[in-house]
Amino acid sequence: MEQFWRDGANAALYKNWFGGVARGLFFEGGLYNSAPLEDFLKKEFKDVKMNRKVDIGIVDVLDGSYKDFS
Repeated sequence: MEQFWRDGANAALYKNWFGGVARGLFFEGGLYNSAPLEDFLKKEFKDVKMNRKVDIGIVDVLDGSYKDFS
């Protein structure tokens, strides 16, 4: 677990959109491009076997609807 946090502290977990925050706000799914974070998490958890169900929920900022990712 300690190594996970060390790796995360030294990794670039997001990057700016071409066009900056304004592009993210008006044309993309968020202010910053989170593709590096997704790649980091996939790499870190590729060998982890989950014994419990993981459920992540977020709210869509465009329409306020709840999105569930199981």
